[in-house]
Amino acid sequence: MHHLNFSEKPEKNRWARPDSNRRPPPCKGDVINQLDHKPNFLLMSPFTDKNVTNLTDLSLPFAKIELESYTTARTRNISKKSVYWIVKASTILWEKTQGEISQTTVNSLYNYVITQFTSHDSWGKVLNFTKSFLKYLSKLHLDTRYQNFTLFLDMPKTRKDRKTVTSRIVTKEDITHVIDGLFAAYQRQHLSYTTMVNYVGITLFGAYTGQRVEATISKITVAQLRNAMQMNPPVLHVASDQDKIRMEHYVPIHPDLLEILKDLTEGKADTDRVFEFVGYQCWMKRNRIPLSRVPTMNFIPSDVRKFAEQYGDIIQWGQSNRAYILTHGVSGVDWSHYKHPLPEHVYANYMQFWESAHLLEKEIPREITGTSGLKVAQPRAAPSTA
Repeated sequence: MHHLNFSEKPEKNRWARPDSNRRPPPCKGDVINQLDHKPNFLLMSPFTDKNVTNLTDLSLPFAKIELESYTTARTRNISKKSVYWIVKASTILWEKTQGEISQTTVNSLYNYVITQFTSHDSWGKVLNFTKSFLKYLSKLHLDTRYQNFTLFLDMPKTRKDRKTVTSRIVTKEDITHVIDGLFAAYQRQHLSYTTMVNYVGITLFGAYTGQRVEATISKITVAQLRNAMQMNPPVLHVASDQDKIRMEHYVPIHPDLLEILKDLTEGKADTDRVFEFVGYQCWMKRNRIPLSRVPTMNFIPSDVRKFAEQYGDIIQWGQSNRAYILTHGVSGVDWSHYKHPLPEHVYANYMQFWESAHLLEKEIPREITGTSGLKVAQPRAAPSTA
C-alpha cells in the first residue's frame, strides 16, 4: 500500500521556478491606477492634489493654444454672425481666466458677462461656449473635474413677460410707405434711378415671397432669376446655401414682380448678385419710416418677411404651402422624410391665395434725361381704359 506523505510539495510546484512568470498584482501596476483610471503622470500633477476636496481650493490649467484650437474647430463652416459670437466668447474667456480654471476666475467671467450684456441671448452665447469648452478640456486632459465648474455658469433666472403674438405689426400700408419714400428720394435726387429700382425690388420681392432678406434675397444671382422667369410657371430655385436653415426650396414669382425683375437683371453678368442689401439696410437706418400700427417702431428690412407672414393670415394662405416657401416650421418628420413639393404645385397653391394681391399701388417712375443732363422722373402712362 502506498502511504501518502503530506510533507511533499504539490506536483505543480515541482516544476515551478522562483523567477518564472512573476507579475505584480493588477492594483499595483506602475502605469494605470485601477481606482482612478488616470495615468500616473496626471495623478502627480500639482493641479490634481488628492487633498483638494472642494472646488473653492481647486485650480486647473489650460493652454491658450487649446482654446484657439477649440475655437477654430467651432467656427468651421458656419455663418459669419455665428463666427463673431464664438470668437467674442473665446476672447472673453481667455481675458477673464488667463489659462486658469478656478472658482475665482469662473465667477469673474460670469459676473462680467451678466453686467456687460443685457440680452438673455448674449448671456447664453458666452456662458454656453464656456460650458462646452470645459467639457472639451475634461476629455482632452482625461479629467472630469473641469466640468464641475459649470456649476457656476448656470443662466440667471429671469422673469419673462408672457406674450402670445409679436409686437411688430406690418401692414400693406407700411409697404406702400416704404415704396413712396424710395420714389421721393429719387425725385429729390438722393438716390439714383438704378438704386431706387433695386430697393423697390427688394421691398416687393420680400413682401411677395417672404424670403429672409440677408440670408436669401441678398444672395440671389442674376442667372437664378433669369432661369426662374423662363420657367412656366415662373419659379425660383433657392439653393441650400442660400437659406438660413439650409433648406433647398422653390419660390413662386408673382406676376407683379416680373417686369421689375427683368429691369434688375438686364445688362448684368450671370454671376452678379441682383439685390444691393447693404445699401438698402443703410438707407433704412438713415430714413426712418414708422410702422403705421406701431409708431414707436420703424420699418426695418426684415419686416418684409414679417409682412408676408401676417398678410398670409389675412388672405388665408395655406399653412403647408406657406411653411415650405418661408422655410419656417419645417423641422418635423413629415417634412424631412415625406414631403417634396414640385415647383408647378408650389406655384399653383401660392397663386390661389396671392393672385389678387397687388402691393405696388403706383407705377415706378421712368428714367429719362432732361435738357440739363440730370436724371429726372416721370410717371408711366396709365393703361388706356378704352
